[in-house]
Amino acid sequence: MTTQTPVEVPQLFESPSGCCGCTACVAVCPQQAIAMRPDDEGFDYPWIDDARCVGCMLCVRVCPMKNHGSPSPSTVESSDGGR
Repeated sequence: MTTQTPVEVPQLFESPSGCCGCTACVAVCPQQAIAMRPDDEGFDYPWIDDARCVGCMLCVRVCPMKNHGSPSPSTVESSDGGR
């Protein structure tokens, strides 16, 4: 039996005001581990599937709310090996 090393799953936002709903995190995720799910009021927020997340943190790097602006394309490319 092999043991997997626990992955640090990112926290994209702490409160609804910390997410603008742009879906950049969903689009950039190489594992398709992020989906948008509605809250009780019907607003969509990202939800991360812990089982699929590999902890690459691309979602955090591309988030305009965490970075207060868009990342440069070279930042995203260099962090995923240019794929």
